[in-house]
Formats: sequence, C-alpha cells, structure tokens
Amino acid sequence: MKYKVIVCDLDGTLLDSDHTLLEDNKKEIKRVSELGVKVILATGRHYVDVRAVADELGLNTCIVGSNGTRVYSGNGDQLISHNHNVSAIDVVLNYKLPEDVHLNIYQGKEWLVLEDHEELLSFHKHSGFKYRKIKDISELDKSEINKFYLYSNKKESLLQVEKELKVELGDLADIFFSYFSVLEIMPKGISKGLALEELMRNEGVGSNEIMAFGDGLNDYEMLSWVGKGLVMKNADNELKKLLPNNEVIESNDDSGVAKYLRDNVK
Repeated sequence: MKYKVIVCDLDGTLLDSDHTLLEDNKKEIKRVSELGVKVILATGRHYVDVRAVADELGLNTCIVGSNGTRVYSGNGDQLISHNHNVSAIDVVLNYKLPEDVHLNIYQGKEWLVLEDHEELLSFHKHSGFKYRKIKDISELDKSEINKFYLYSNKKESLLQVEKELKVELGDLADIFFSYFSVLEIMPKGISKGLALEELMRNEGVGSNEIMAFGDGLNDYEMLSWVGKGLVMKNADNELKKLLPNNEVIESNDDSGVAKYLRDNVK
C-alpha cells in the first residue's frame, strides 16, 4: 500500500543516541517528501526546538509537539492546543521532588525551570533551544501550562516519583516514561496519537493511509492507531510488549528509519 503520510518521532527514532540527525535519515526524508508523501514530526520536544530539526530536513511540515499538547502548521500557526487543568498543576507544583529530579515546565512557547541544569541543554544542541529560569512558581501562567517533565539520571528516583504522583494525581493527568531519564506528566487523555487523529481528520486522511516510527511509551497511541506502526530495535521493552504484532526495525543509531524507507517506500 502507498501511504500518504509518514510520521516520525525524534529522540530514539530519527535522531541518534547523541540527539543528532544522521545524514542517511536526512536524505531519505527528503526523497520520500519529493515523492509527494507528507512527512510529519511527532515528539515530546517543544515546538521551538523541533522547528530547527524540520528546517534541517528542509520540511515545511506540521509538527506534533509536546506529546500532542500542541500542533503547528508548517507556517507556525497553532492548529491544536491542550493544557493541564489547574488541579493537576497544583498537585505537581506542591509535590516535593528528590534533589536529583529536576522539574521542567512547558508554558506556551517557553521552557521554564526553577533551577539550572546544564546537562539538559545537551538534548537541544542542534537547535540552541534553552530554558528560562524563574525565581518562583508565582510567575507561571497556569492557564497555559501544557506539559511537565521530570529529568534524572537515577531511574529509581523517577520510578518512586511516578508511583507517588500517580496516586496523588489520580485521573487528573497521565504519567509515563518517554526516555529512560524522562518522566512525562501530560493532560489526561492527550497523546501524540490523539493529536495526530485530530489533525488527520481535518485533512481527510484515514489511519490506514499513515505510517509511523517510534521508540517510547509516548508513541504507543500513535503506533497502535496508524495503518503501519514501526517500532525501533532500541525501543522501550514495555512498548514492544504492548505492540507485539508491530514490526521491529533497525535501531536509531543504525539509521533504521532511512533503511526502512529506502526498502519500502518507492
């Protein structure tokens, strides 16, 4: 079957382990785009950050950012917006995090933190996207907070936080790992898959006409909804268990996306 749309996650999928866009992937994305296939980027990253990747790929494309809480057109117009409710925000901001766990806040077009953490900036070296440090949570516009993520090199700390916050938040939000060191806190029911479904409904494209690539638990809804959902070899083992019938392809460090496109999209 010929697919009208190809959707690519970034970290762990289109980007290698150094969060770099490999030349082979770049060439294949350009080739399939020239065939008339629409390529969409879908990621947990902020739109401002992803725009730089789209530019490097030469794509004037829709971006599903912040795990589906924001969707933008190729021209930068906001098409879809989902925010946290205030009750969930208050739970997260009042929760006392371990010292080795760092809170990150996406508020509108900004990435906000309460403390400096230079290591996080390495994820965004290709775009130069940087956080803004705030002095107090009173500076936040709670009506525009669309995503929290917690970062730590100690997964055991994140696992403990996940367990406790799931109890405190209840049905107010969804919590999951998008990367071994990143725990996402999302508005309830919002995902890349839901945002993609909303976007494609507006464009008249059915799920069976879409191919998608991903590696994290934040890709589950997307990969299970599309007609062809490809799982990276380096994907989270929990994702592989949830999608036992989905094809597993080469890893991100071996240009798995490029190899698959070269062999299967003509």
